[in-house]
Amino acid sequence: MTIAIIYRHARGHTLTQAIHRRQVREALALLRDTALNVDEIASASGFQDPRYFRRIFSRYQGVSPIRYRNFHTRIHINTR
Repeated sequence: MTIAIIYRHARGHTLTQAIHRRQVREALALLRDTALNVDEIASASGFQDPRYFRRIFSRYQGVSPIRYRNFHTRIHINTR
């Protein structure tokens, strides 16, 4: 058995899926807490291709990075 097969049997998902999940978790925080654009977030999360990042993000979150940001951005309202 290869390490990849052992990993999949032990964890229930592939090593690639585990890496993508970690990258998407990092992207979630960056989308919520920074003003970086999606291409910059893709790079900061470890993706070399922003289009691939968008596809993987959508697969795991069910929405595009932009839609996620629009739903989850922390709004700061200045009141006096």
